[in-house]
Amino acid sequence: MGSIPAPLSQSKPVFKESWISVMDTFEPFTETDIRQLLKKTSNGVCAVDPMATWLVKDCLDDLISLITNIVNKSLSLGVSSRSMKAALVKPLITKHTMDFNILKRPVSNLTFLSKDIENAVALHLSKYLINNNCNQSLQSAYKSGHCTETALIRVKNDIMMLIDQGKPIILVLLDLSAAFDTVDHNALFSRLKDMLVLSGKVLEWFRSYLEQCSQRV
Repeated sequence: MGSIPAPLSQSKPVFKESWISVMDTFEPFTETDIRQLLKKTSNGVCAVDPMATWLVKDCLDDLISLITNIVNKSLSLGVSSRSMKAALVKPLITKHTMDFNILKRPVSNLTFLSKDIENAVALHLSKYLINNNCNQSLQSAYKSGHCTETALIRVKNDIMMLIDQGKPIILVLLDLSAAFDTVDHNALFSRLKDMLVLSGKVLEWFRSYLEQCSQRV
């Protein structure tokens, strides 16, 4: 089933010995790259956007150069602007057939450009992790070709194999509410720097992204 990771003080840069490269800068995106990213972006609308997402996509030939420059400027400077981190919190109805007083957990909506920059960073980081073979083998979340279904299949397979071997089974399940909000930023930066060998403008961007965030209702 895998082991619990060591505490941060005992963590070692386990990938450094066979490291292919160090990620200290982001490669600039071309207009073709950004166009492909935008095509994959959902048409969800944030009320603080000056233009609806579908309208941006319809006018992409006129806007692609500007959007590409904004994305590359953010990555080259290692800065995520405060306007890009201003979320609009919106509670959603659980089901339209239910009492309208019953709501889901509030959702934070970011601007269209903010989500595009996030996707650009995620694309670069994902390629870097794959090239350096440092994706965790038992991780199913936020990995291409993986989901809750692959995680459940792995757990069921491990349980069935242990039953066949006549061994005892203990299954511990943790459900953290707003799990991302529980992450200690200093611990995260230490792991990005020491374990994943991120530095320079890349590490600066992540620090800028997580600092001075704001939200409104």
